[in-house]
Amino acid sequence: MRFDIVTLFPDFFSSPLSSGLLGKALAKQIASVHLIDPRNFATDKHRRVDDEPYGGGVGMLMKPEPIFGAVESLPVLARRETILMTPQGEPMKQPLFRELAANYDQLVIICGHYEGVDERVLNLVTREVSLGDFVLTCGEIPALALLNGTIRLLPGTVGKEESLKAESFEAGLLDYPQYTRPADFRGWKVPDVLLSGNHAEIERWRRDRQIERTRDRRPDLFAAWLQDSSSNQKPKTMNQNELENDIVTVSTLQIALTAQAGAIQSKLSQLSLTANTQTQEGLMQLLQASVQALLENSECWTHVLGSSQTVSSREEAETVFNKLSLQERSKFTAETLSNVDGKVTQQQVELDPDEEQPAYIVVTLLIGTADDQPLFENLNSAHTVKLALEKVTAISLDYLMVFELLWSPQVETDALTQEELLSEYRDLVAIA
Repeated sequence: MRFDIVTLFPDFFSSPLSSGLLGKALAKQIASVHLIDPRNFATDKHRRVDDEPYGGGVGMLMKPEPIFGAVESLPVLARRETILMTPQGEPMKQPLFRELAANYDQLVIICGHYEGVDERVLNLVTREVSLGDFVLTCGEIPALALLNGTIRLLPGTVGKEESLKAESFEAGLLDYPQYTRPADFRGWKVPDVLLSGNHAEIERWRRDRQIERTRDRRPDLFAAWLQDSSSNQKPKTMNQNELENDIVTVSTLQIALTAQAGAIQSKLSQLSLTANTQTQEGLMQLLQASVQALLENSECWTHVLGSSQTVSSREEAETVFNKLSLQERSKFTAETLSNVDGKVTQQQVELDPDEEQPAYIVVTLLIGTADDQPLFENLNSAHTVKLALEKVTAISLDYLMVFELLWSPQVETDALTQEELLSEYRDLVAIA
C-alpha cells in the first residue's frame, strides 16, 4: 500500500517510520511512504506556502498552488483516497482504519498548518479526517496516527493477526484487563481465573470485563454496542417461518437488587414516562434502556428468576403474558405508574417513615417474541444473567411483539425488606 504525505516538515516522520512495527512493515515492503514538501511547488522566489486570509482575520492560511502542485505530481493508483487532516473532518476511529486498509491501494494525506488551508484545496480532497475535538500545532501528528492505525492492519505487519481481532474497539467494546508475571506484585494479585487453565471460564471473564469496562468508562460506546447487538446479533439466516407461524415465546427475566441501586427506580420511572409504548420502535428503545440500567447496577444483583417458554398460538401467548403481568402487579403495595393506551402517568404515594428499613428492589422484564425457541434457561450466576440480558438486547425489531417493564417498589425512596422479598418472590434464586 502506498502512502503519500504532503507535509512542510518531512523530518517529523523520520524516527517513527524507522522504528517499531512501522519500520518493519516498510522494510518488508508491506507499505511504502513518500514525503512531499509543498515548498518545492511554490510559485514565487521566496517559496512561500502561506498568506493572509481575504476578509482579514488572525493567522495565515496555506496557499492552494503548492498543495495542488504537490498532489498533482504524484502517481495515481486505481484505488486512491486523498485525505485532508483537519479539525472539521470525521473523527478518527477503528472502522475508518479498517476501511482504508481494506479498500485502497494509495492514500494521499495532506497535513494542514497555521489556520488551515485555502478552501479551494477541498477540490482535491475526497475525505476530511480529524484526530479529535481539539487543536494541534500541525497536521503531521494526526497524519502519523492515521498512518500507524492503517498500516498495522495490513497483512504481515502484526505477527499474530488474531491479536487484532481481540483489541479495543474491534468488537465495539474496550479491551479486557491483562496481566503478566509476577502473579503477585506488591499485593496486587492476578485474578485466579486467569491462572486456572480453564479457557472457557477465562473467555467468559474477559467478555464480562470488556462489557463492564466499556459501560463504566465509555457510556457512548456501550450504548452503541447495545444498539449494534440489537440489529446485528440476531442470525440473519433466521427461518422466515418463525415470523409467519403462530408460535410465540413468552419470557420473564426478574432480578432483585440491593437498595444501593435505588437510583434505578427513578431511572426506570423516567424511561417509562418518556417511552412511546404504542410503537415497536418505542418498545425496543424502552427494552434496551431497561437492560442497560440493569447492567449498570450489576454489582447490586442478589437474586434472579429466568423463565422462557414457547406456546403454540398467539391467543395462548396473550393469556400467558397477561397472567404473568397480573401476577407481578399483585405484589405491588402501591402502583405509582399506570399505562393506558400507551400513555404512562405517575401518581404520588405517601410512605410510612416508621416501617422497617427496606433492603431490596425487584425489576421484572416481561417479553413476548416471535421466536420458536426459549431465549434463555438456567439462570443462576451473574455471568448467565449477563448473557441473558445480551440475548434480550439482540432481539430484532421484527421479532419483538410485546414488552412490559415492572419494578417493585416503584417509589424511589422505598424498597422491600428481606422478609417481603422471600415471601412475595419465592421463585427467585440467589445469584452465585
